[in-house]
Amino acid sequence: MSHVCEVDGVVAECEVEDFGKSAIATGICFLDHMVDQFTSHGQVGVRLRMRLPGAAEPCAPHVDYAANSATARPHDGAIAAAAGGALGAALRALATSYGAAAASRPRTFCCPLDEAYAECVLDLAGAGCAIALAPFGTATPGGRKWLGRLQTRHAPAFWEALATALGCGVALSRRRGANGHHVLESAFKAFARCYRKCLDAAAPPPPPPPVGIPRRGKRDRATKETRIAVALCLDGGGGATVETGVAAYDAVLRRLLGDGGVSGTVTVDGDTFIDDHHSVEDASIAVGQALLDALGDRAGVARMASGEATVGDHTVRAVVDLSNRPSLVADLAFAEEYVGEVQDASAATLTAEMAHHAFESLTVELRATVHLEVRSRAPAGNGLDLALAAAAAYGAAFREAAAFDPRRKGAVASSKGTLSV
Repeated sequence: MSHVCEVDGVVAECEVEDFGKSAIATGICFLDHMVDQFTSHGQVGVRLRMRLPGAAEPCAPHVDYAANSATARPHDGAIAAAAGGALGAALRALATSYGAAAASRPRTFCCPLDEAYAECVLDLAGAGCAIALAPFGTATPGGRKWLGRLQTRHAPAFWEALATALGCGVALSRRRGANGHHVLESAFKAFARCYRKCLDAAAPPPPPPPVGIPRRGKRDRATKETRIAVALCLDGGGGATVETGVAAYDAVLRRLLGDGGVSGTVTVDGDTFIDDHHSVEDASIAVGQALLDALGDRAGVARMASGEATVGDHTVRAVVDLSNRPSLVADLAFAEEYVGEVQDASAATLTAEMAHHAFESLTVELRATVHLEVRSRAPAGNGLDLALAAAAAYGAAFREAAAFDPRRKGAVASSKGTLSV
């Protein structure tokens, strides 16, 4: 069934299909690209067509209605609002077909990209629209005004029309965002995945994936400074033996792997008589590489997830994307030089800088995009609790992101069709 929305003579017509394919032509190609995020991230096919006043035919795919002019663009605002309205009405019909359970409670999804991270809170039983995405990037004062030929000032009109037609409450916020393209893209991905979470709440769980060969990764690494052996299994239920010679780092890595559902062993014979640097760095590199090997091509996995954990007075949120684009953004701020108990008789004490570097080295070798956001912290002290909270949140997010979604039928969760670099 087609749903129509008209704004100032601009007519948008939209149909959606659960787990279907998309065909989108709004006349603004960047907007097409954004709406296409529903396909790979919301698992909803979208057919969206736009007819402009006086036009004999609808807008064509991959063609800007104003021939890419930056000045003669009389319909930009109406296109954004009409597209949002028609899409929202179509999404409402799909949600209604799932029944009242889809609106059982608000859902949240956080989407990380390497230079942005947006949060969506969606309440299908609520009302109102709160958009806080500006500025779109930080490279220029006030952020970007244009993304392709989409004027960023029209983005709120799209979301407001969508929320009104969907009959929901939606809050979209930019948590971080140095890149304007990624700010808006992460918002669309976050909303699409949040909408799917609402539908999933009303549907029977998908069948488990067929039992296959456990996903395993192994790394042996030997240098003049360290000898390392890592053997990990993503499907072992969690519980790793970690012995690196740096006690606080052992605790942090055990927590990350355990909450990540990863079992196995990590052993290090390193030069801790010097300090913690080589053992912690090399172990983190090897663990990241082993996890990357275990993930394989990541086909069929959820790819994106977030986790939150509290240890002591510290609460940390981790947002993970198994994207093949390595990036860590973290606001971990340790009040002391050392994490955990200082070992006076040994140099093997975890330093704050290496606690941060451990997360970075692991993330780079895992080829993931990760945001670590401190949600609350102690006024001062107890850096081990902060590191453990970050590890637990990271592990929980990784576990969900690495889980198989059988509905994807082995396809990667990307509008590009691949997670290659």
